[in-house]
Amino acid sequence: MDAEEEWRSKAGPWARATLPDGQELDVVVTSRHRSRDGAWWYECEAILPARHEAADGATKPTGAPAPISVQAERITPIPGEDHSTLPTEGGVAGRQ
Repeated sequence: MDAEEEWRSKAGPWARATLPDGQELDVVVTSRHRSRDGAWWYECEAILPARHEAADGATKPTGAPAPISVQAERITPIPGEDHSTLPTEGGVAGRQ
């Protein structure tokens, strides 16, 4: 397993988010939240392109997490990812 695969396996759980314009993006899910209006949202981190600059001035491409909120109906779990331990706010036992 290379460094990128190892990082990805530790960062999860992962899901596929459908963005408002229809694009799909794999995201790291960090929690679930039920808003006061009853809607469920997933708090996620999208890993977006970034530039890393070393002390000697050398640069290289990397990825940086950017927080995003995604409506639950726009999240599709990726097979094999365990979402059962996600922190959940606003849920009522038996009514999720």
